[in-house]
Amino acid sequence: MGFATSWLNERALFPELIKDAPDNETGIIVVVPACNEPGIATLLDSLALCNQPKCKVEIIIVVNAQPASDNEAIMNNSRCLRSIESWKKENKALSEQLLTALNMPFF
Repeated sequence: MGFATSWLNERALFPELIKDAPDNETGIIVVVPACNEPGIATLLDSLALCNQPKCKVEIIIVVNAQPASDNEAIMNNSRCLRSIESWKKENKALSEQLLTALNMPFF
């Protein structure tokens, strides 16, 4: 990492969720917060239709909920995670750029 690694490690609010460093050819990282998003596949389809840049792109989807979320929101988050995994299986060539969604239930 860089000069700020030790500083960030000392002040982290949450445990490290992504252990692997991005590919050296990664030039764009897209982070998508998802809370109560059962239709996440529509977003993934839209991103897949974009013109591909010359660099690698990594997409990180952070599925989270607030502590006061109702059961419907929690169920939609479960659907969201299943939908992402299903989308990845159906779009294997594109899914290499999609990191497994992170599940942070109460954020």
